[in-house]
This record gives sequence, structure tokens and C-alpha cells, in this order.
Amino acid sequence: MLGRHKAAIEVYNEAEKHAAASGGDWEIYHNKGLCHMYLKQYAESEEAFLQANSIAKHDATYVQLGKVYTLQDKYRAAVDTYLEALEYSPDNAELLTTVGLLYLRLGENLKAFEYLGNSLTHDPKNPKTILAAGSIIQDHNDIDVALVKYRIAAVQTPHSAQLWNNIGMCFFGKQKYVAAIACLKRALYLDPFEWIISYNLGLVHLNTGQYASAFHYLSASLNLKPDYAPAYMYLGVTLARLTDMDNAVAAYEKVRCCNAERAAQGYRAARLRCNPASGAIRRLRNCHAAPAACVYDYAGRCVGGGPPRTPQLRCVALQWRASGQGAGAIHQV
Repeated sequence: MLGRHKAAIEVYNEAEKHAAASGGDWEIYHNKGLCHMYLKQYAESEEAFLQANSIAKHDATYVQLGKVYTLQDKYRAAVDTYLEALEYSPDNAELLTTVGLLYLRLGENLKAFEYLGNSLTHDPKNPKTILAAGSIIQDHNDIDVALVKYRIAAVQTPHSAQLWNNIGMCFFGKQKYVAAIACLKRALYLDPFEWIISYNLGLVHLNTGQYASAFHYLSASLNLKPDYAPAYMYLGVTLARLTDMDNAVAAYEKVRCCNAERAAQGYRAARLRCNPASGAIRRLRNCHAAPAACVYDYAGRCVGGGPPRTPQLRCVALQWRASGQGAGAIHQV
């Protein structure tokens, strides 16, 4: 608890020797695994947790072992660990939520929704589970049902930036742009350093023709996450609408090696504003000619160019991966 993990490991090693005669104590290995995890010694941590489970199986040990796998991006191993835990605790809502979120991270939405639904039967007011399930429902354009779910979650976590982001994008999908902007701005107030909220605000303002505001929010998003190619694409569209062709071309060139189709869309958008014989058009043709692979968002969907008509991003899976806070945790950044 004092953060002296190396000293704690030495004490646990000594305790392990004394407990060996009686067959060992699972708690010693469990706490030893925690210390190794905090020191980022993941191999030693896995070994300790597995040893703890061999003595006595506990949900807490499975949760931490799954967390260690998740921190190493071993999502399949984490899923297998939690599924084994569910054999002994099939009604554990937090474990069910965590498995659902892992499947969501792996792009297996049907399995994710199955486990999240099972979790909600045991804990129908868990805001983390509701947010994850609502995100899947929202991705399938069942916006009214998603809003009903979010209404329940809002009672439990009214200050969740992810929740207001998702609600805002629901209103965006219903073409209620004023409500969408109000919700997204509330989310941004709650979490001003979350790039995805600024990105969504940029999309909404671009869709409503408020290009200066779209430029502001897309630029803010890129300052927080400078490697996200779709933001450059929409920034290029915004700059083209503002008749800043040179900077629009510079933005398109950021993504020309990522997605030839998206570069072609940028070419068509710029062509509406440029002289066909201009250097900008020639450079955009070069972007279109460059071979590239498709850019996908966090859920594995290919993100198209131009002002979107439906919500493009939600927060759940991305934030959960960043958190590493244990079973069912969703990062509240």
C-alpha cells in the first residue's frame, strides 16, 4: 500500500517459504502477482496468479490475471481467463461486462452484446454495462433504444463524458444538431482532453456548414491525437470549404498513404473549389494514385470521407482498453 513493491515481494517470498509446508497460501501468491504487475513484470505476475489459482480459485485472481493479459494486448488469453472464471461464478456481472468489452474490442459485436445483456440481467443499472450495450445498439442505428439505455445510465453517472458523447452522437444521427452540439459540448466540458469528443464536434459542425467551428474542433482533436488519419481527411474537407486550398491539400497528403478511396473523395471535394488546372488538383491526383490500405476506426469499421450522416465514433471500447482498471472498467478520462 506504500508503493514499495520490491520490498513487499521480498516479504512475500519469505512468507511463501513458511507457508510451503502447509500447501501454500493463495493470498501470498495473489498479492505477489499484484506487486509484479505494478512493477510491469508481467511474466512473473502471470506465474504468481496462476500459482494462486492452482491453490484456490478466486474471482479476484482471475480478474487481475485477465488484466495482466490485457495490459500486454493478449486479448484472447484475457477472454479465456474470464470465461474460465465464469465457470465458477456465472452470475458475476463485472466478469460478464469485462468479457463483453473484450469481445467488443476484438470486433465480435454479437458475442459482446450477448455477455453485456447477461450482465444487465444481474445488474440492470450498471452504467458501464449500459454504456457498452448502448454503444452496440447505437452502431446498429437503433438510436431510440440506445437513448433509453443512456437515460438509465445518466441517473447513475451524470458526469460521464463518454455518456454525453454517445448521447450527442445519437442526436446527430436523428439530425437534431442543436441538441447534439449541446451534449457534445457538455462532454467536452467534463473531459476537455478527450480527442474523440473534439473530433465528433468537428464532424457535427462540418455537417451543419459551420466550417470555422469545424476547423477549430478538428484541429484540437489532431493536437491531442496527431496520428488519426480520418481527422486530417475531414480537416481537408473543412479547409476546402473555407477556400484554403493549399492547407487543404496539405491535410489530404497526410492521409494519401492510408486510404486511396478517401484521398479520391478529398480530390472530388477540392475540385468543387479549385481550378481544374491548378497545382492543388494535380497533387490530389497523385494522392489518388498512391496505393494504400483502408484506415479503420477503433471498432474495425472503415471510416468514409465527407460530412457523415450517422455517428462515426463512440468511446466505450477505446477508453476501456486505455484504462486497464480491472473487470468491467471504462476509463473516465
